[in-house]
Amino acid sequence: MMPNRMQKQDERKPETRTRGRVWLPLRSVRWCLLVCGLLLCTSVAVGQETWEYSPYRIAVWLSFDQCADFTPELQAHVQKRLQQQSAVVAGATWRLEFLQPPEALRYEAHAALDKVDTDLVVETELELLDTYDKLMLVTVHRNFTDIEVRARELDCRTRFWGPTRQQTLRQKRMLPRYVFATMKDAFAPVTRIDFVEDLLAVVRVRAAGLIFENEPPVKVSTGDVLIPVVRRNGRSGQPLKAGIEVLPWTYLMAIQKNGYELDCMIHSGLRTALRGRTSTRTQRYALGVRLQGDETELQLVTPPGPDDEPPKYLTGYDVYSKDPVVEFPADDEPKTQKKKELPPKMGRSDWRGVVKVPKGDLPLRILYVKNGEQLLARLPMVPGLYPLESSQVRDDDKRLRAETYNREIQSNILSLEVKRQIMAARIRKRIEEGKLDGEDGAEAVLAELREIPDRSGLLIRLEEYRQKVIEDSQVYQDARKNAKISRLFNKTKDILARFLDPNLVNVLQAEITAAR
Repeated sequence: MMPNRMQKQDERKPETRTRGRVWLPLRSVRWCLLVCGLLLCTSVAVGQETWEYSPYRIAVWLSFDQCADFTPELQAHVQKRLQQQSAVVAGATWRLEFLQPPEALRYEAHAALDKVDTDLVVETELELLDTYDKLMLVTVHRNFTDIEVRARELDCRTRFWGPTRQQTLRQKRMLPRYVFATMKDAFAPVTRIDFVEDLLAVVRVRAAGLIFENEPPVKVSTGDVLIPVVRRNGRSGQPLKAGIEVLPWTYLMAIQKNGYELDCMIHSGLRTALRGRTSTRTQRYALGVRLQGDETELQLVTPPGPDDEPPKYLTGYDVYSKDPVVEFPADDEPKTQKKKELPPKMGRSDWRGVVKVPKGDLPLRILYVKNGEQLLARLPMVPGLYPLESSQVRDDDKRLRAETYNREIQSNILSLEVKRQIMAARIRKRIEEGKLDGEDGAEAVLAELREIPDRSGLLIRLEEYRQKVIEDSQVYQDARKNAKISRLFNKTKDILARFLDPNLVNVLQAEITAAR
């Protein structure tokens, strides 16, 4: 019995070994496929969450005046306290790294923040721009009675310089707090524009998944205003020449929050703002704005002319203002044809072409520039963002002169037609009463009617005005502008054709003769 049982076991062993050799590789393949799938899903999830869960890497060029007050120990103390305050206020959303500026930029980075050359930064610190998200320039100057702290930020992706922020203090022990407050004011949060359709733009907030405090510097909330920037890259991943464009007179206003995304309303003075799609070559971002002052001066100038002709200040142009729309229309809301009403008038440009635009109830204001009856520009603006903003508006003075001439002729047509009809009614009244002669008779009134200018006289004056406007300046060699002038005069000529009938005198004379 024993040999037979052992023989049976020996007979089964090869079968067991063979089954193990067949199934073990299959199990290994399954496990490998499962692990690869998990790794792939994990890598996709990490790629999707990088934008929301990556902190801002901020390179700080902090420089002090060379004086006895700013010792190396004090400078090291300020850097240490800035790191501590960053951890308390910004949490995990900021990572500060203090670096020394290159020799080529050391003077500008300390003494002239507003004049730092962007091209020189790209040329000397290209690796820094590719590594960090922000470059923060901070300077500390010692004056006679106080200490002045200034900060300015360069967004590394968009190469966009923010405005310079400044604060003043007297006590040296408060220096770390004031330096951090100035850096916070200069910081502009970044969002990525993921979707654009009509007036809607959906943006995704950077480092939004790391926000645990109520008001960190990186937070973007509803009601905030963003500046859109388009970056076009070459094959190497670097921006093309003139490949970074800050869209002029275009802003995004956050209306609704959906997780880490914000639905924004697009307000632009351009017809083709934010058109196209985002790709690996074309990237679209939007930077938050921090208001600095209470008003902004808007300067209206003409575009540069040929042969480097200097721009001209536009004086006497009317500027109207209204608040932007802060909600999207409902899908089922019926579209009604409402009459467009002119918003309240805000001011008129002075001899320098300047209009002061104060802050309103909302950070964004929509401005309309008119000259006479012609609407020339629609300009969204954030008052207080910059001290002065300049807008190029075409010179419309000659068209306004033509409009004034035509308005004069049309006013004369109205007044003369009223007089002629009143006198015709008086003549017919005298005919009915049988008063044909005498000082107040029908013949006397008809003589007065002959003295009133008729259609032919106004047509001659209208043609004189047309030639004067067209020949007054070479600007109106432009066919488009000439067409507007011609439409004004043709409209007045059509009005003349309906009134001031030259046959009225002959008709009344015939009625008087028949009455005799």
